[in-house]
Amino acid sequence: MTTAYTTLLGLALPVTGELSGTWGDTVNNSITQLTDDAIAGVATQSVLSADWTLTTTGSGASNQARYAILIPTGSPGVSRNIIAPSKSKIYAVINQSDSDVILKGAATTGVLIPTGAAILCAWNGTDFAQVTTLKVTTGTTTQRPASPSVGMLRYNTTTNQFEGYSGSSPAWTSVGGATLSNDTSTTSNLYPTFASATSGTALNLYTGNANLLYKPSTGEFQARVPVASNGIVVNSLTVATSYTIAAGYSGMSAGPITVASGAVVTVSSGSRWVVQ
Repeated sequence: MTTAYTTLLGLALPVTGELSGTWGDTVNNSITQLTDDAIAGVATQSVLSADWTLTTTGSGASNQARYAILIPTGSPGVSRNIIAPSKSKIYAVINQSDSDVILKGAATTGVLIPTGAAILCAWNGTDFAQVTTLKVTTGTTTQRPASPSVGMLRYNTTTNQFEGYSGSSPAWTSVGGATLSNDTSTTSNLYPTFASATSGTALNLYTGNANLLYKPSTGEFQARVPVASNGIVVNSLTVATSYTIAAGYSGMSAGPITVASGAVVTVSSGSRWVVQ
């Protein structure tokens, strides 16, 4: 009588009476070892030069398609495929190559595993799909771990932001965005930031560089050439706070102008303030 095999993992199914007194090799090699491979086995292969097609050497024999963990390596510089049998199986793919890899069947689309990522994938009946959903720790600022490790991620419910631990000052920083601050004290010139969209998610942010600067401590906004596209430049009729026109600069206001009580306008030597 001939040994039968399971349809998915190809494990031996000895027929009654066939292995009397000789069952050891079949059980050890075609059941125990192959089960171990399917649960915890690791297959590693470079994808430097080509896609990785998992070996399928048949029922009862060791092969890459049966392994639980797949580790592509190498530096191909382009996306590579890991081609697996199109049937029920779970794989943990740890991408140690320098490019994205796609776990797929021979004629399916598959699931993308970015470089450096580790993703659990399973056959869903028609294709391989990701079955892991990342859920990071959540908590308030005061609930941050007492002994965090570098690279730790969490969601801060106090700030409503994702944050990561870098180990250096500041130890906890916002992930994927900057912390907003109503800054009125910084004396350095800062770069105003502009978004590529007026709603939704901006894909690009742009700064004004040295041609466009803002100083929070004084409220000064500097531009190389201010342009009023509609032909009107508007100023208040009241100087509400003291201001010094620095040497090398002159000022101009459309009047009449009133200087509020307690406010002083200082015009440096060689400068002018013209009120028209």
